[in-house]
Amino acid sequence: MYTIILLNILFPISLDAQSESEAIPYGNNKNAGNYIAVNGIKLYYEIYGEGIPLVLIHGNGGNIAFMKPQIEYFSKNYKVIVLDCRGRGKTELGKDSLTYMQMTKDINSLLNFLHLDSTYVIGRSDGGIITLLMAIYYPDKVRKAAAFGANLTPDTTALYPFIYKQIKQDRKQAEEMIANNDISKNWYLI
Repeated sequence: MYTIILLNILFPISLDAQSESEAIPYGNNKNAGNYIAVNGIKLYYEIYGEGIPLVLIHGNGGNIAFMKPQIEYFSKNYKVIVLDCRGRGKTELGKDSLTYMQMTKDINSLLNFLHLDSTYVIGRSDGGIITLLMAIYYPDKVRKAAAFGANLTPDTTALYPFIYKQIKQDRKQAEEMIANNDISKNWYLI
């Protein structure tokens, strides 16, 4: 029963909320969206609702729009701050390779800019890893944290061995392409 309740909170499904909000362009909402300059990039974020601040962090390859069910559910009772992490959605990548710590610092800078501390933080997948890092390195910013699909050790203890091997091969290729100044794709995102 506890698991079912948790899943309903993290993955709320409501046909009424879905039909009401189809017009809200999460991740591209001119009424809720803003940019700030942090740590050498332009970071895009949106704010919905009122109340205690709650930060939602999407997973790898995602963006604000991926958090639509959570935004709709939590914005009824919280001030939801949702952002595009580095290199995703409308947020710039910057000149360095992507790291979890770099994205964690970006979120801390956003919270400083918004004059917020003691926020709730919920993250999915890579967003869950960032949530855990927020709690570890910026505990004054995190009132409570919920991370799902997260790991802090990207090795075979958290991944199937074949996936771990593929990730290592992809990263090696990306580093070679960067060293060769290849611009056929953005290798920093690999």
